[in-house]
This record gives sequence, structure tokens and C-alpha cells, in this order.
Amino acid sequence: MSDAALPPETPQPLPAPQRRRHGPLVWIVVLAVLLAGAAAAGVLLYLQVQALQAEQRESERVNEEQRRLIEEQEELLDRKETFGAAMEDLMSLAKRLDGVPVGGLLDLGEIEGLAREAWEQRRSPDSVASLSSSVLERTEALRAALEAADAELAGNGSGTLGESLIDGLGAGHVRVVYDDPAALCGGDPIGCVASDDPTLVHLDAGDFGAEYFDDALRTLVAYHEFAHVLQFTNPEPTGSAASAFGEDWEFMADCYALTLTDGWSLERRVWVGDFSYWDVSVGYGRVCDEAQRDAIRGWLGDVGFHYRPVSQEA
Repeated sequence: MSDAALPPETPQPLPAPQRRRHGPLVWIVVLAVLLAGAAAAGVLLYLQVQALQAEQRESERVNEEQRRLIEEQEELLDRKETFGAAMEDLMSLAKRLDGVPVGGLLDLGEIEGLAREAWEQRRSPDSVASLSSSVLERTEALRAALEAADAELAGNGSGTLGESLIDGLGAGHVRVVYDDPAALCGGDPIGCVASDDPTLVHLDAGDFGAEYFDDALRTLVAYHEFAHVLQFTNPEPTGSAASAFGEDWEFMADCYALTLTDGWSLERRVWVGDFSYWDVSVGYGRVCDEAQRDAIRGWLGDVGFHYRPVSQEA
């Protein structure tokens, strides 16, 4: 057959074009990766910021702790210096009491106890401050007592021998009043010292101003009454010495007066005219012997205030 006789070919449909959508999917994946990276970077940055903030807070805490410790040390040092200055001031005043026979003016054992406690509490500013206050209170009390004693020594308000003698014996720490000792002590005493106010001597105004009393008798009575001041204010050494006098404080006081005035009699004739006199007896009728006078001298070595530096050692 010829080609012309062949029927024409039936046209074949073209295949549908294949659509490939690779572009948008790739961008979605890339975007997800970018977002994940950004999130990871954000977390890392957040963690870094948190770490830096924590480090800063710790640094501030350490700095604050160091500052607080420095302030505490400075405060403690200041209070130690305050305590030391207060103690130095107190002990400087205490030296002025050295040798004063009147007891009870200052307890060195108590002061030493404060010094030891300050050493034990040296790391506690509040405790050291409290102890400083205690020392300052005692310092001011002692200063006032010394000022009053100086005024007493300079004064002699009564202008009498009795007051002058007792002022001197007590370095101004014992006062004299002329009144009626019988009203305080009973009986008919020329002088009296009461245990509840042992640094005040009561002298009988009538006897001390009478014509039958001369200066020798006034001196004996003043010394006798001052012995009672020493007995009351120095109980421990007095308790030991009193055995030499049979525990009789009046006999002991007479012996003190006789020992310090170098006398051997409690009797005295007082002339009041060319032909008239008074025979006067004072004291309690017994004259002590030399051994008892030695006991008085030993007692005087023990009574009163004896200065010594205080220690913080136990």
C-alpha cells in the first residue's frame, strides 16, 4: 500500500507536566533550623545572663560580708580602746587612794574581774561596751568621792580639833558631825560610829566644848572613834586582829588611840584654874600592853586600800 492509503495517525495526548514544589519546603526547613538556632542562642544567652547576675549577686554578697566584717572589727577596736581608756582613767584615780586606811572605797578584786571579763568577751563589741560602762560608772563614783574628800580636807567646817584630826586620819573620806551620840548609840557616849554609816563620826557637842575637856582628851576620843571607822570598813583584817583583844572592839579602839598617840593612860587631870581641876577618865578602863600594840600596828598594815595594777590573767 502506498503511504497515501494509510489512515492518518491518531494524535496521542501529551503527558501532563510533573509539578515539583521543592522551593517552599526547603525554606520551611531552613526557617525551622534558623528558629531552633535562634532559640538555642536565646537560651544560651539567658543562661549566660543568669550566670552573670548570680556571679554579681555573689560578689555583692561577699563585698557586703567583707564590709560588715570590717565595720565589726572597727567597732570592736573602738570599743576595746574605749574600755582601755576607761580602765586607765580609773586606775589613775585609784593611785590616789593608796595608803588610805578607810576600807570599802574601791574593790580592786572587782575591777580585776571586769578586766578579765573584757578579755574573755573581747570578740563581742556589745559585751565590751557594757563592761566599759561599768568601768565608767565606777570611775565617776570614785572621782566624786575624791573631790568630796579634797573639799573635806580643805574645809573643816566646824573649825575644831576633832574634825581636823579625823579629816587627816581618813584623808578626807570620813566626816564629823557634832550632835548627841546617845540618841544614835544609846548610853552616854562621848562619840559614836554606826555600822550603817561607818564614815560619819558623831561627837558629843557638850563634852567637846566643856571646860573639863582639853586637847589631849579630844585627841584620844577622836582616835578612838576613828578606830571604829576602820573596824567597820575593814571587817576581814579586823576579825583577825580582834582576837588579841578578846574580840572586844572598844578595848581595841582604846589601844589604837593609845598606840598612835604614844600614850599610856586613859586618865587625865585637866586644870581649869590655879587651884581647880577636873580628873577625867575616857575609854573603857583598860590599857593595852606592848604585844597588843604590835597587833594594832599589824592591823594597820592590812587595813585600807593598797594600790596594785590589775591583770586580765586568770
